[in-house]
Amino acid sequence: MNNQCRHETIICFTNVDCNDNNQQTRDICVNPGTVNSFCRHDLLQCINNAQCGSMASILVCSGNNLVNRTITPTCTANNFCTSVTNDLLVQACQYGCANAACLPRPICFTDAECNDNNAYTQDLCINPGTQQSFCQHNNIRCITNNDCNDNNAQTTDICVNPGTVNSCNA
Repeated sequence: MNNQCRHETIICFTNVDCNDNNQQTRDICVNPGTVNSFCRHDLLQCINNAQCGSMASILVCSGNNLVNRTITPTCTANNFCTSVTNDLLVQACQYGCANAACLPRPICFTDAECNDNNAYTQDLCINPGTQQSFCQHNNIRCITNNDCNDNNAQTTDICVNPGTVNSCNA
């Protein structure tokens, strides 16, 4: 047998022994206090919030509300980037919200809101109470028998269903 002494080096005993003076790494002693010990330097995603990006703020709809959504990037205690989202109410929208704006009042909710004060039109609210609502005014041919007079003595002019769109019958 060979009586030679063999000197083996122990690289580290604790994580502090592996300090590489780089704040962007996590210094780890693997197999501490053994001849198989070695240092590992894991790259950190972040060490401060600025490394995770810039804060952003945009107007968006959230349900029937218009809100200012702020997204704040944050570096966690475990050195990972995440973000915190906060919504600040700008306006409660009475008729709904779309494309980051409160919707205007619908044109009409009932037929009465479409009244053009013309007795010879049928006033209708189409798609009542929706953003697609609109007023339609259909011509009425007669309200009385005289409205149906075609000046033909051979026929009797009668206003059938007065005040409706299909009202004259000759």
